[in-house]
Amino acid sequence: MNAKKVILYVIYTIAASVFFLVMLFPGEKVAESLATRINNSLKHGKITIGKLNPSFPPVGVKLSPVQINFNNSMIKNELPAENENKPKPWNKPETGNKPEAGNKPEAGNKPEAGNKPEAGNKPEAGNKPETWNKTETAEGTIDIDFISIYPRFLTLHRVDKYLDFKARKGNGAATGRIKLKSPSIRELPSDIYIDMNLAKVELENIRYSAEGFDFYCSFIMDGDIDYSAPVKTIDRGSGEASVKLSSCKISSDDPLLKQMGFSRLKFDSIDIELKKEELALTVDRLDASGPNMKINLKGKISLGSAPENCYLALTGELKPNASHVSSLAGIAAVSMLFSGSSKGIPFKVTGTLKKPVIKMLDI
Repeated sequence: MNAKKVILYVIYTIAASVFFLVMLFPGEKVAESLATRINNSLKHGKITIGKLNPSFPPVGVKLSPVQINFNNSMIKNELPAENENKPKPWNKPETGNKPEAGNKPEAGNKPEAGNKPEAGNKPEAGNKPETWNKTETAEGTIDIDFISIYPRFLTLHRVDKYLDFKARKGNGAATGRIKLKSPSIRELPSDIYIDMNLAKVELENIRYSAEGFDFYCSFIMDGDIDYSAPVKTIDRGSGEASVKLSSCKISSDDPLLKQMGFSRLKFDSIDIELKKEELALTVDRLDASGPNMKINLKGKISLGSAPENCYLALTGELKPNASHVSSLAGIAAVSMLFSGSSKGIPFKVTGTLKKPVIKMLDI
């Protein structure tokens, strides 16, 4: 047997082994086990993994698809039902507790047909954000096409072990590396370091729900995020982020915001610089610019046990564009307030994420 045949047999054997490894790999069971372990350490969310399969080249693993769910009451991607603004019908007794025939409520106690909102009072389709999609779940979700992880094998015998990763969502991608600090490959890591780059990651219909009002947001995100933390207390780590949001759309059904013309806002760009240390998040800079207004914001957020318990201590300036100030003519006091400043109207935000308090300051 000559050398050429030996090489062909070797290549065939390797290719066949790789093929059967991929085909027979229990990807769904491994993915379910991995998701269960991750979810046991999460407080305010859940991750679902479809399959985990070997990836070549380079040698690594591929998770696809991946879904992240937010199960807290503040961040959702659902839309209000079409009949949410209609008055609720009188409470009917449950099936097992029906009143006797003589105790039925009289017809006159039922809401009259004239009290129902007319068809013209329903929110028009044009008032909804263009990208809204109705969902049946009360949880916000982020769907990721796949996440690929590739270990750097030459670092596995070192204390600092490196993994490269890539995640894709539509036309956007997140790439970077993870450093795990561990004395040996058999021991669990004590610390984790994440260096991530975001490129055109699009998020749609994210709902922020505070007491008394809701906001719906859609945007495209680019930027860099660095984070390090002990594995056992990963939420108490430190890091920094420099992020830019573009094509940002914010909508709200709040009546006051509608009257002021702020119910639907668009921002061409929002530049954000953040730092995190232990349980404090510092907003070094937030500059938002759009056709309606400009906003500058900075301050601190004290992180609580849950997102809704985070305390706010933020200050900023709000500067409506001249064309928008004219639309406030029906609200004389507000119009005078905005038109009287050349630098913007200072304001502060206190309270919690669940119950924010926004107060305009004297110029």
